[in-house]
This record gives sequence, structure tokens and C-alpha cells, in this order.
Amino acid sequence: MALFETAVAAVAVSREKGTPKISVDSAVLRRDHGLVGDAHAGPGDRQVSILALPGIRDMEARFGSPLGFGRFGENLVLTDAILGCRLGDLLSVGERVVLEVTAIGKECHLGCAIRQQTGDCIMPREGVFARVVAGGTVVPGDKVRSLCPADDLTVAILAGGRSGRFGSDKRLAQVDGRSMFEWCAEVARLVSPNVLVSLAAGDRFQLPPGFVPVFDAEPDIGPLAGILACLRAARTGRVVFIPVDMPMVSVDHIKFLAARCDGAGVAFRNGDRMLPLPACYDRGALGDLESALANGDRSLGVASARAGVSFLDASRFRDEGVSDRWLCNVNTPADLAAVSSSQT
Repeated sequence: MALFETAVAAVAVSREKGTPKISVDSAVLRRDHGLVGDAHAGPGDRQVSILALPGIRDMEARFGSPLGFGRFGENLVLTDAILGCRLGDLLSVGERVVLEVTAIGKECHLGCAIRQQTGDCIMPREGVFARVVAGGTVVPGDKVRSLCPADDLTVAILAGGRSGRFGSDKRLAQVDGRSMFEWCAEVARLVSPNVLVSLAAGDRFQLPPGFVPVFDAEPDIGPLAGILACLRAARTGRVVFIPVDMPMVSVDHIKFLAARCDGAGVAFRNGDRMLPLPACYDRGALGDLESALANGDRSLGVASARAGVSFLDASRFRDEGVSDRWLCNVNTPADLAAVSSSQT
């Protein structure tokens, strides 16, 4: 269930800094950049600025005339206020875009015409700023939803496999100077303070401080065992799962899944091929997964489908210039060599 749901009322850009933004029919948001063509876009935390329509209407009443959109420097105007918004929250916009809230409010610059004429400006207290986690086109009318508050997410690293085909403990195998587990651990730290690590019963693998071991209760059923154990152990509404043998999965891949988890869960597909991991599950899916296992469905792909997990196109990241390296799954030494030699 969404924490709040609203819509885009207007989109605005400015071609030069120091000039008011103007309304446009649509805009393209680029990952880690902002609105294409906007003078304030670029690397940093404040790539997209957001205001709510009620605040603008209130200022128009105080100003005594219509102000139009973009006068406060906002890129997106939402029809309703973002209630309870906090740093780190993820916002889903339309069908493709995901934003991460990075700042709330800012100091009004000395030349602010609105403040000079009214003695007040809403941006310092009502402005919300965000980084683009996943880009796409935004148009007025697009639905905006908050599905994942920053403190309601757990990251679980699935590290309980036997590494049978690999021939040694692949958690320790090196990719670009770090072990595969270290790659996954770094992503987990950057996404959430709540980190679980799925391990086989009796495994004494050394974990970083703060990482909580969760031991599989159902042996010999593959990653489904770790998912079940971590969903039972989690104390948050959603759990994102990173398999330890996909070391190139990034922070933004995980945040994208978390923001798009509207229902039982969500994972990726690559063309016609369903990729059950990485994935984000709502804890409410636990009962359906347990029922699938009780009915003999040990395959994660089959169990996740029965639980109602949806699959999103992984090619969207390719469209934004991200290499498919993150899709590589390391099961054999040859797979490791392929990941290590591929371009980032």
C-alpha cells in the first residue's frame, strides 16, 4: 500500500540559471542528472526540485495574482503535498521514473523576487529535492507514489549456497579487487541500516559488524530457503534480496526495486527471461511462498510467480547507458572470468 499517492500537476525547466522556469508539456529525467535541458541539472543531491500545488495557490492568494509554475525554481509541481516525506524515501513517478528524496527545504537566494514582494517564500520550508535513481519521461498527470520509506526496508544478502559448481567458496572470489560478498555488503550498507545475511545451518562465515545472520530452516531447496528465512526474520515491511553471486548489482538497481514493489514483490526480466533475483518482496508474500513450498514448488521462479511477483524490464538501465554486467550470475570459474574481464 502506498504511503501517499498524488500526481504531477506541472513540469517546468529553465534553460539558464537565474531565470524563472517555464512549464513544458513533458521532460526527460536522466539517471543521476535531473531534467535534460534544465540549467540546474547535473551531478549532486538536488537534481530535481518539487513543490505541491496547494502551497503555490496559497502564495498566489497572498501575492494577489497568478504566479504560474516554475517561479519558485520547482521542476515538478504535485497536486497534493508530500505528507510525512523524509530523507531517503523513494518516490515512483509514472511508469519508469524513481526519485530518492535527498533534501527538504533550502535557503532562499537574496534575489528571490517572490520574497521581496510578499515577504515570504515557500521553497525553504516546503521544497523537496531529489536525486534521479531511474530516469524516463515525465508528463503532467503521471501518478506519484511513495511505496518505500527509508526506515521500512531490509536488505538481505543470500549467501547460503554450497558453491558446488564453483569448486570453492565463491563468496570469497575476487572481482575487481574485492570479494563477491564485499561487493554485496557495500551495496547493502548504502541502501539500509537493516542487513540480514542468509546462511546455511551451521555456517560460521564471518560477517561485518551489524550484519545479522539468518540460518535456513529448509535445507536443499536453493535460494527460496533464504528468502523464507529472511522474510520471517525481518522487522520491516519490505525486504530486498541480493544474491551473493551477482556482485555487480548496484545501489540504484536495489532502490529501483524497492520503489516499484507495489504488491507481493517485484524482480527483473531480461527480454523473455525472468530473473527471480535480485528482488524485493513485501512481507505479506510470506504466506503465499510457504504455501507454494508446501505444494512442492521448490523453484524460486515458480514460487515467486505463484505469489504474484511482477517482473520489470531490465533493459531500462541499458537505455540509460548502464552495462549489462550487473546481470551476470557467477556460478563457475568461467563466469567469474567473464565478469572480471567485462567492461563496467
